[in-house]
Amino acid sequence: MHKNSTVKNQNLTDKNLEQKISTEKLPTIEVAELTNRYAAGERNFIKTDLSGIDLSGTDLSRTDLQGVSLCNANLANTNLSGANLSGANLRGANLSGANLSWTNLFAANLSGTNLSGANLSWAKLSWASLDEANLKGANLIWAT
Repeated sequence: MHKNSTVKNQNLTDKNLEQKISTEKLPTIEVAELTNRYAAGERNFIKTDLSGIDLSGTDLSRTDLQGVSLCNANLANTNLSGANLSGANLRGANLSGANLSWTNLFAANLSGTNLSGANLSWAKLSWASLDEANLKGANLIWAT
């Protein structure tokens, strides 16, 4: 530790950090609002709560979804190519057949996700959690 740095009474374990992040209140939006805003050209949906949402088959390519919550969302066959999902929580989401090529998934939580048949080519997966994720038939060529 740097001699001028101080950390007082900070409990920074992974569990406590995850609890602090998960209790942060994020704004929510409905499917129709998100797709209308996307169709109008908006691509910035950072730190939004989309938990449990059904966006299957939707085109969300090149969208900024940094820090978004997509827990238990249905994203089957969704086009997320080139999207920024860094720090996103996708725990339990269905991403089967999704296009995640060139997607930034740095430090994303993909625990328990269904990524079967998903295209993750060229995806950035550094520090991502893939505990108990289903990667059967997923394309991971050149993913890092």
